[in-house]
Amino acid sequence: MSDTLVTVDPAVNNLREYLETLFAPDDELLQALVRETYAVTQHPRMLGDRWLCTFMEWFIATHSVHRVLELGTFTGYSTIRLARAVGATGAVTTLESSTLHADIAEKYFARAELTTRITLLRGTACNLLPTLLGHTFDLVYVDADKAEYPQYLELIAPLLDIGGTIIADNVLWGGKTYTSSEHDVRTNALRTFNSALFANHSFKATLLPAGDGVIVATKVK
Repeated sequence: MSDTLVTVDPAVNNLREYLETLFAPDDELLQALVRETYAVTQHPRMLGDRWLCTFMEWFIATHSVHRVLELGTFTGYSTIRLARAVGATGAVTTLESSTLHADIAEKYFARAELTTRITLLRGTACNLLPTLLGHTFDLVYVDADKAEYPQYLELIAPLLDIGGTIIADNVLWGGKTYTSSEHDVRTNALRTFNSALFANHSFKATLLPAGDGVIVATKVK
């Protein structure tokens, strides 16, 4: 082992900045997608979190994941990373309700040469999920309308075989879910989702207090 001292860039001031020094930089295509998202969308910070995408890439590589369902495409950043991670024999189905966001995503799917690996369905998750009955997925990534998270859980469960996993983002909602004075619709829905998933004996769940909070739950029966 080298005795070389590894130092931290003095410009790094927080955990997110430190993580960025560890992760591989986005390629030119993803950088262009991020720039366009910031230029033309109203809420560009909805882009998939780089640390979470890196975590899901690790999960896919270490858990033999081939079929992924994504709730909430946005402009396709996380979708592209998921599709690259599953490889040529894998497939990603992604759901998006916004025409603008779906149009941008499909443009970049084509540029990334991933159109045969990605299926984008347009509409709300609550309307589209029942149409997927009969299909099963190894991983379901949930990052759509927070007010609908409890309904998603009911609709996702039949789409997972034993060993299938849910990864749900934003479950701490900026700290609102554990702040007793917060009672808006999305916060209450997320509390309901979190409690229901941990209480569901068909799943074994944990919560990662990183980013905006991520639940990882695997179907065990």
